[in-house]
Amino acid sequence: MIRLPLSLFSRLYLGVAVVMLCSIVVTRLVGEMVFKKEEFTHFSITADYLKDLAVQDVSKHSEQYDYQLPPPFSFYYSAKFISPQQWKKLCQSCLFVGRSDSVEYYEFVEGERIAYFSTVTSMRGLLIYEKTDEERVEGEESELHIDELDSPFFLILCLVLIFVSLYWPLKKMHRQIYGLNKAQKRFGRGDMSARADEDILRPLNDIAISFNNMAEAIDKSVKEKEVFAHAIPHEIRTPLSRIQLAAGLLRQQSSDDKVAALLDDVDAYIVDINELISQIVNFSKLTNSKSAEYYQNYETIFLSDFIKSRMALVTVPSDKSIALNICSEARITTNPVYLRLVVDNLIKNALIYANRQVNIIVYVESGEVYMLVEDDGVGIDSTSYETVFIPFARLDSSRSRKTGGIGLGLSITKAAVLNMRGTIDVGHSALGGASFTVTMPLDG
Repeated sequence: MIRLPLSLFSRLYLGVAVVMLCSIVVTRLVGEMVFKKEEFTHFSITADYLKDLAVQDVSKHSEQYDYQLPPPFSFYYSAKFISPQQWKKLCQSCLFVGRSDSVEYYEFVEGERIAYFSTVTSMRGLLIYEKTDEERVEGEESELHIDELDSPFFLILCLVLIFVSLYWPLKKMHRQIYGLNKAQKRFGRGDMSARADEDILRPLNDIAISFNNMAEAIDKSVKEKEVFAHAIPHEIRTPLSRIQLAAGLLRQQSSDDKVAALLDDVDAYIVDINELISQIVNFSKLTNSKSAEYYQNYETIFLSDFIKSRMALVTVPSDKSIALNICSEARITTNPVYLRLVVDNLIKNALIYANRQVNIIVYVESGEVYMLVEDDGVGIDSTSYETVFIPFARLDSSRSRKTGGIGLGLSITKAAVLNMRGTIDVGHSALGGASFTVTMPLDG
């Protein structure tokens, strides 16, 4: 089935135009049929009346061939007394229309009507017919016929008037729906203040009211989340500092190895909690449009130099290696904070799950920069490709830092990629493990 590449309102306008055109054509055809029937009825009544006038004057005009009708009938009609033989010769090319009693009705080729009364006198019949345009006397008043409206200009005028009368309401509805769509897009891009105009036609106003109620509820929920995300780090770090201080005092007052081991565990837990708090703060800022304003310092970055500078800060285990294959022409315009979060988290994630090898590949294709980070680990099941980006989601039951992690690294990575106007996909690596591909627009 062929589908036209037209929008809803384009189809609607086209459909209205087609319906109007068909309506005009059908109306005209039906109108012509009705008008023709009414004209014939009017002609038959008028002809019968004119016959009665002629019969009253038959004693004076019985010998006349032409009978002069009184005005105003003389402008439109002519009357003749003729014999049956004359009638047969006169109207050989006439089109027979019908018969009523002793009256026969015909039409000339030009369309004028004829009424022949065969029993007006004993010797002659009466012929009454419509005059042609050439036979009418100039200067006398004429009536308006439907034929005078049979012109392309009249049809175009009717079409334009009807189309305009329907176009403006449709255009108004178009603008209102566009306004609703615009408000939803703004809200979807993170503008929590976006609201739809409720002063519009029903039932569109119901949609606008429902959208505004939903937006208010989401905005309230986001604000509560922001307050929570900002309050938690402060509220947690305060007691953590006290715990860390108490652990230090205990370490100074005790020489027991078991107590020292427990205090080392406490310090490790404090480090984990601080890292979790830092990641929560980063994730909150990346997903909050207002907080993201702190990151709006864009610059052109060559990925080759940037990734190598980040690699210099990474401690690679002795049993693992990282291979770099980076296109020197790959450059993007973004905030280095976003790019640092993406690169650091992907490298860290790959090193955690890799057995021996991690590859970082950057190349340019079709005006876009592709950054591929892959490992030779156990990989990720295809059913979990979306799950890995959900905050605190875990694909295994391990709680150790080696394989479990904290659960926000990939969520932060995806949020940073989206703020860079890019995309991130997860798949199966050629090395046998997982691969993460980040696509970003090339700075050109």
